[in-house]
Amino acid sequence: MKLNRATIVYGAMILGCALGEWAVLSFGERIVAPEDLAGKWTLESRLPAGAKGAAFGPGLTIDQSGRFFQIAIDNGPKLTWSSNSRRLGAPGRAVTLES
Repeated sequence: MKLNRATIVYGAMILGCALGEWAVLSFGERIVAPEDLAGKWTLESRLPAGAKGAAFGPGLTIDQSGRFFQIAIDNGPKLTWSSNSRRLGAPGRAVTLES
């Protein structure tokens, strides 16, 4: 059986695609997606009853795209955040997150 040049090229392309797909699936199974935090949240105060709290809230809306977040506090600022950083960005100021 004699193989012409086109058959060899097509065979090599199919083999290359199969090896590439195997590599992507092998390395990709180790990657874990970030936890989904998107949605509408309700905040509860730790202040004692009758204490004067923050002027904004109690709602919080989080929009998430992968590791990037946009956080909007009811009657408050809109913040942007990346899960790689420990700082929330707001126009003109930043807030450090504590665990």
